[in-house]
Amino acid sequence: MRIAVIGAGICGLSAARTLCKRGHRVSLYEQHDLFQDRGSSHGASRIVRRAYPDAFYTACMAEAYPMWRDLEIASGRNLLTECGLLYFGHRDSANLRKVSDGLYSLNVPYEIADVARTRSLLPQLNLAEDEIAIWTPEAGWVNAAETLRTLHDLAKTDGLEVHPNSNADPLELAKNHDAVIVAAGAWITRYVPLPVKVTLQTFAYVNVQVGGPVWIEDS
Repeated sequence: MRIAVIGAGICGLSAARTLCKRGHRVSLYEQHDLFQDRGSSHGASRIVRRAYPDAFYTACMAEAYPMWRDLEIASGRNLLTECGLLYFGHRDSANLRKVSDGLYSLNVPYEIADVARTRSLLPQLNLAEDEIAIWTPEAGWVNAAETLRTLHDLAKTDGLEVHPNSNADPLELAKNHDAVIVAAGAWITRYVPLPVKVTLQTFAYVNVQVGGPVWIEDS
């Protein structure tokens, strides 16, 4: 099949790489330069995990999470640092209950950690007495920028055609492609009438080395 993919973030490049590997003719269209920093896929690190408040995503990760190691094997590159995850908050938090219920129902390894156990995993984290943490070993962080380049390089080897700085129209592409995949991220409302509200997420870096697991605060 001849397939067009719009968007060269993690979703678009993953789709393009997989389709190329399966023998399809794939053209990738990106409105900016490749590996740009205007979307949500750039940067040195992104958390990956199997623990989510919505069990739907926990179930998805049963198939998706092992693919990080598959990608490392295929590329010979180190992308995933598996250091575990601490998801913490008030012991009565609805989200924490949903996380633990989803992990339990799907038989994903996890542990409910009290203050002392949490301190043994991450000494710099001081929980309040009414807080707990959920510890999952299958989690960590990936080099996001290197992952994009890895997917691109593997797909190019299998014949991917790349069209950067291209404002592709999916209706026009559909005229000479068997299928069109739109992986536009925050720009999805340009193509599909969805009730999506794009927000700016602010963050800060702490100028200190902290060993141990990645963590998410439920607040």
